[in-house]
This record gives sequence, structure tokens and C-alpha cells, in this order.
Amino acid sequence: MNAGACLVSLVLTCAVGGCSGLGAIQQPTSQFDQAAHAASSAETAFLDAEQATECEDQFYKRALAYATAKLAGKDKIGRAHV
Repeated sequence: MNAGACLVSLVLTCAVGGCSGLGAIQQPTSQFDQAAHAASSAETAFLDAEQATECEDQFYKRALAYATAKLAGKDKIGRAHV
């Protein structure tokens, strides 16, 4: 290894080793990443629950419409039975 390469590696080692602030930057970034993941997971769970609720609502509305049409003597689209 020549003198220039030794100097470059020494400077890089000192620069990286002397960056005590690097760890201080990495920790909040890691915490932010964890918080963003938690928020994304909560949003996904909420939207899944909302979709399930809407599906149940549609099912029960259609079941009620079908049952009341049967009681009224009509078919599925509201025509009276002859």
C-alpha cells in the first residue's frame, strides 16, 4: 500500500470514527420508521374492519328487502305474484 492510500484510509477512519453524531441521527430515524410502520398497520386494520362492516350492512339490507318482498307477495324485483 502506498503512502497516498494509507493517508486516505487514515482520514476515512478518523472521519467515520469521529462521527459521534451519526448514532444520534440513526436512533430517531429508526424510531420514526417503527412509528410509521405502526401507523400503517393501524390504518390497514381500520380499513379492513370498515370494509367488513360495509359488507355486513349490504348483506342485511338485501336480506331485509328480500324478506319483506316475500311477505308482501312480490318477487325479487318487486313484481306482484299472480
